[in-house]
Parts: sequence; structure tokens; C-alpha cells
Amino acid sequence: MEKREDLRSILPYLGVVVEGSSLQWPSPVIERLKAISRGPSHNGIQSGELLFLAISDLRLSLSLSSQRLSASASHGYTLFFDELLSTTQSTKWFAEVLPALANLLLLFPSLLEFHYRNADAFIDGVQTGFLY
Repeated sequence: MEKREDLRSILPYLGVVVEGSSLQWPSPVIERLKAISRGPSHNGIQSGELLFLAISDLRLSLSLSSQRLSASASHGYTLFFDELLSTTQSTKWFAEVLPALANLLLLFPSLLEFHYRNADAFIDGVQTGFLY
């Protein structure tokens, strides 16, 4: 899989790394995503401002960009989650949706790996039988 040029060309933009013959997040990212997946009682993310800080922290852990998010992004998260959404909706989002998204992100490297291992076995939706 690490020989696939199409995969290697996108890896710098995704943040996942090749370890042996598999893809995975860097360790600090895994730890942060696991904490987020446990919900607000474990990660403390219960507001737009705290979500902004968590996203900023993840970006730094991924080393994808040295540029910090704009201060207006912080304002936007705060405005949306703390003022525009009702308290009930916001609480539900931080308790249910955010942990589910973090769990999905934890699966992303293995889903990407599965895709690239099996991509050549299908042509126009028809299985060809050719697998790596």
C-alpha cells in the first residue's frame, strides 16, 4: 500500500502517517480524539470556545499548518454553539454528535487503508477479483 502514488500524494494533507504497512494518526491525535469521543464529562468540551480550543489543539498535533485559526473562528464557534443553538441542542451536540464524530475520525485511517487496499478490485462497481 505504501507504494501507491495516489495515496502517498494525499497523505501530507490528511495528517495520517504510514506505520509499517498500515495507516494511523500520530499518537497525540489518537489521545485527543479518544478523549473527545468519551464526551463532555471526560473532555470538558461544553461550549463553542472550548470546541475551538480543541480543534486548534488537534491542528497543532497534526502539524498540517503552522498558521493558527483566525480569532473570528473562535467567535463563530462561540456564537453558533453558545448563542444561536438552544442550550438543549448545544448540550446534545456536545454529548452525542461530537463524540460520534471523534469515533469516526479514529476509524478514518483504517477506512482509508481499506479503501486503498480494495480500490483496484472494483471497476465501475464490478468486482474484478484482483486484490492486493
